[in-house]
Amino acid sequence: MESAIPDGVYLQVPGVELLGADPKFSPGLALTSDWAVYSLFREQAVDCAQANSPSFPPPLNDLSRPLIAAGHIDFLQCADAAQTWLEYAMPMVRQINRNQEPPDLDAEPSNAPDMEETAELVAIAIDLLRQIPSYTHATYVQDNSVVTQYVVKIPTLRPAANQE
Repeated sequence: MESAIPDGVYLQVPGVELLGADPKFSPGLALTSDWAVYSLFREQAVDCAQANSPSFPPPLNDLSRPLIAAGHIDFLQCADAAQTWLEYAMPMVRQINRNQEPPDLDAEPSNAPDMEETAELVAIAIDLLRQIPSYTHATYVQDNSVVTQYVVKIPTLRPAANQE
């Protein structure tokens, strides 16, 4: 689906609204004469494609050279989103499990994952995401060579804040 944005167009992946996701979730591509920005959120892609776009961390901060590929992941925001999802989804899963009838006495054992154990593993993964604030990379041509630079911020490995 195509919609106009300042100085360009936004191409959204069709059918996302059928998933019942948050309406802000809108994977797509913002295209202007200067930028092609892929993002999971329309507003974020449009903001990055504007002349007053946010500053990028190294190695993306040098906008004077043409890039072949580039990317930036803010793991702290990913962890926050995953935590929100976990807090939203788990009460519903628990309620569904409570509403199910118990299996027959002669039924085969279930191979379904234990939801509480799964939630605990997801919480551990969220804590791990919080240990790596961001990942940034840029690929470009320099002196007839393809160069890829990346920066992974890992300030220090430390226990999660809620553990003592």
